Amino acid sequence: MSLSSPAINGTDPEGSALAIWNEFLSGYFDGGTHAIGAMPVQFPTATLRFQEASQPQPLAGVGISVVWVAPSRSTRRWDVLTSVEMVALPAGTSPNQERMRAHCAFLFLVRAMVADGATGDNAQKQVQSAAGKLFGLLENTAATEPLSEKGLSKIRPSPARMAFPGDGAPGEDLGYRLRIVSCRAVLRWPVVSQLP
Repeated sequence: MSLSSPAINGTDPEGSALAIWNEFLSGYFDGGTHAIGAMPVQFPTATLRFQEASQPQPLAGVGISVVWVAPSRSTRRWDVLTSVEMVALPAGTSPNQERMRAHCAFLFLVRAMVADGATGDNAQKQVQSAAGKLFGLLENTAATEPLSEKGLSKIRPSPARMAFPGDGAPGEDLGYRLRIVSCRAVLRWPVVSQLP
């Protein structure tokens, strides 16, 4: 998969990162079968939202909300820019540029809601499946290579966890479920003040 979104930039690292996530996740959570490594995986269709944007109500099926957690630390260093980053810069710009690196985290809130009798799958099964596929996708370095080319690298997801106690207990209402997949990553972009 190649991504057409612009690379991470220093004037809007949050917005550019979320645009990249949107394009990447939309390419998988479309109800189709996609190869993760050598294995074909059937992905569900999911409604994607970012930051504080709410999911449509009532939610029908799976929804994934991506929340950017502010960088914990950032550093500056000289580095050689990638060919994808060079395309976005003025012609004649040296590939040796000072680059910012920001260590940050993303939370993926995976929700599912199923109306009684609407489908054979209950919300618990749908949210477990979607969260598991998201984790498998993010931990596969070949699948996430397009993210790295855009400046979103060193992706380290944690397995999905229940959002609240009792999630999936047999006696509970199975109409709505929520799982959280957290992910550490490093954003990198050329320092704007260094460009000609």
